[in-house]
Amino acid sequence: MKELKKSNWQPQGERFVAVLDILGFKELVMREDHETTYERLLKLSDHIKRLESPKVEGMEERFWDTDIKTYNFSDSIMVFSKTDSHEDFHVFVHAIEYLMSSAVRMEVPIKGAIAHGNITLNQSQNIYFGQALIDAYLLEEELKYLGVAVHNSINRYVRDNNSVELSSFFREHFIEIKTPLRTGLIKHYNLNWFRKALKDAELFHAGSEEDKTRYLNDLIDKFRVTTSGQPRVYYDNTQLVLEAADQHTVKIINYI
Repeated sequence: MKELKKSNWQPQGERFVAVLDILGFKELVMREDHETTYERLLKLSDHIKRLESPKVEGMEERFWDTDIKTYNFSDSIMVFSKTDSHEDFHVFVHAIEYLMSSAVRMEVPIKGAIAHGNITLNQSQNIYFGQALIDAYLLEEELKYLGVAVHNSINRYVRDNNSVELSSFFREHFIEIKTPLRTGLIKHYNLNWFRKALKDAELFHAGSEEDKTRYLNDLIDKFRVTTSGQPRVYYDNTQLVLEAADQHTVKIINYI
């Protein structure tokens, strides 16, 4: 196996960022005993940190120099790519899909947004800022389902790069739907993390495609037990988006 080609991070540069939020974190802390919450968050933290681990086995050589940085505190999670290369975007997207699938399986509801732009990451001085970070944060606050919305800076990145491979990758991993936001249903691209969750379902639940979809619906439905009233709209919306994502996946399969 060829030696891993990791390089140092530059403190400033164009990169991708995800801002993620654990829904109902205060209620979770109040509802569960301290030790149970701690164990749940510890497992989630393990999955978050796993995103930074080198994944060389079975991965194309062009991805060997990619890298991810994660930061989590309380109910907030941030994920950064090293650069805005096509390879880094590829790995960044897979990392967020993996995290969303893992969190839902652990019954930790997460929503978020991704953006692209010039971001400063001075890790030694704990300085993190940039317009893309603000863009992702504001869009995440607007989102009202368990998913990841795409800021228009990502759309510009895909358009401006004008790559057939990049466009194909984007079409496969993202869906454009009327997205549940605070101000209503607004057409946005969203990460189709359901694809990864359904694939993971094969590891935990053998059966037909209908069985796996039902399994994922059941996971989402479990959150209803912990909420009443208005907060349940997040889970109703998630199942509506899941239906749209399922139709999109069928179209992609037929297209390919």
